[in-house]
Amino acid sequence: YLSGRIRFLNEKIETLSAGSAERRLAQYLLERQAGERVEPECSATGLARRLNVSRASLYRAFDALEALHAIRREGRSVQILDQEALRQV
Repeated sequence: YLSGRIRFLNEKIETLSAGSAERRLAQYLLERQAGERVEPECSATGLARRLNVSRASLYRAFDALEALHAIRREGRSVQILDQEALRQV
């Protein structure tokens, strides 16, 4: 139980110190990628809450990363097109 809680709190600290919504989203996607696709385990509302941003900011962050051609959204899944661009956000 404690190791799971510590892992959760470490992720929360990293997320809060990440900066902009785009950076937080990019970090989240890079940490959870399995191959080229990422399937968030929660809804947009849950993801926004986890990243500590509003839903509107989350959607703007998705749009910004798509404009950079770093990701492509397809329904609930996100395809990572350029890992290096995500790291540099």
